[in-house]
Amino acid sequence: TETVHSILNQGSVQVIRGNASEIASLSGSQVLTKGIDSLLNTTDCQNQAKILASKNRCVVWMSGETDVVTDGQSSILIHNGHALMSKVTGMGCMATAITGAFLAVNQNILLGCVHAAILMGVVGEIAAEKCKGPGSFKIEFLDTLYSLSLNEIEERICVDAL
Repeated sequence: TETVHSILNQGSVQVIRGNASEIASLSGSQVLTKGIDSLLNTTDCQNQAKILASKNRCVVWMSGETDVVTDGQSSILIHNGHALMSKVTGMGCMATAITGAFLAVNQNILLGCVHAAILMGVVGEIAAEKCKGPGSFKIEFLDTLYSLSLNEIEERICVDAL
């Protein structure tokens, strides 16, 4: 946490991505975590995400059952995804990598993060329909990511703007 705050104090961060416990902790709230797992719900931590984004003049993508992407002023809720995503190690790392890819081609950081969150959620939904459990979910996730069509994304998008 100290290292993250040190990096944030340098003022060069454009995006902070984490689960609800991580985001709440960085915003200054006292929270309990279970390893890297969040014990908080994203809908309960929307204000902390907005505070963190405003304070650091960046975009915050808080992942969870409902993903929250905010720049401190605007907030977008992404309702795509599946509960199995929280059962597979590396999904957060994959979300971060996909965010980097989206930001490499999108100058609007807020929209780039929203698009990355939608992609992750839609792929998670489709993979969950095909898998037998967490082990096969990861394989199905990668296969779905590889073969996903724009049409499949458009059919499943479930987003609210606040």
